[in-house]
Amino acid sequence: MKIQDNNGFLSQVREITKLENKYWIKNIEAKRSEIAGNGVFAIDDIPAGTLIEFSPVLVYHKNTTEVLLDVYEKHILCDYQFRWKEDLSALIFGYGEIYNHSNDPSVGYTMMTDENEIQGAVFFTLKPVKAGEELFVAYSNGDVVFDEFGNRYKRKAE
Repeated sequence: MKIQDNNGFLSQVREITKLENKYWIKNIEAKRSEIAGNGVFAIDDIPAGTLIEFSPVLVYHKNTTEVLLDVYEKHILCDYQFRWKEDLSALIFGYGEIYNHSNDPSVGYTMMTDENEIQGAVFFTLKPVKAGEELFVAYSNGDVVFDEFGNRYKRKAE
């Protein structure tokens, strides 16, 4: 679930990054998931509204994936893109690409896209999470539809 900065998350991240000038991950870890491959899990109990990750991104033109699909029938980059802004997409580092999908996500995200500051993806809890529980995001950028397992199964009609 992508949100605007209506909870002040970007303001909090800006303050942290001004002080630390770095990316960070807090109270979470990546490990094998029973759902699908790898996943992200809470190390400790995490209250709703907690910032858990600020990750670097690799930004590229959104048509890059279309070109890849023209050349290859399937390309892994196509399954790991996030909408950045305007005609750009982003590949998120840190744990950003490891969260599994849920239609009832426990984690939301937003992007820090201002070119005059450190850019990245901000992840935060939408509801309380217990230690050891897997964290989930909702996969959707408005162009692609996902099933309950996070598998892309069709493009929305334009």
